[in-house]
Order: sequence, then C-alpha cells, then structure tokens
Amino acid sequence: MRVTSIKIEKLEDKGAVKARASIVLDDAICIHNIRIVEGRKGLFISFPYTKDKNNKILDIVHPINAETREKIQEAIITEYKDLQQG
Repeated sequence: MRVTSIKIEKLEDKGAVKARASIVLDDAICIHNIRIVEGRKGLFISFPYTKDKNNKILDIVHPINAETREKIQEAIITEYKDLQQG
C-alpha cells in the first residue's frame, strides 16, 4: 500500500485539532476527514468516526495493523510539517 496523495486543510484555532487531511491510497481509495491532533506527546492522527445514540464512538475507517497506521501517520505528519514551514 502506498500513500499516493495527501491534501491538508489547516484549521484556525480549533484547540488540539490543528488540521484535516485527505489521503489517496494506491491511486484507488480516498479517505477524508483524518484529523491532525496536537497531543501531550506531539502530533498524531485520528481517523474518521461517528457516534451512536449513546455517544459511543464507532470507527468509519481505520488501519488493521500498527505498521499501516504508522506509515499513514508518518506521511500525513511530514506533509503537515512541510506545509507549516512554508
């Protein structure tokens, strides 16, 4: 799996959420609304989710393994940092 495209939308003063990202995987699948979040240990990503009627979080999309999550996160955070530097 390759991350073939990343688009970042910076957000104005939204607290911990710094930006939203959309990615394309293998020029075949697009995932929108991945949040870039500033946590206590630095930047991380949060994949899209929804909440049910009891306010329980339900994943919409997520990586199946840690290796895939890390690969996607690294690509998005690198793109975000590059955008920050101008």
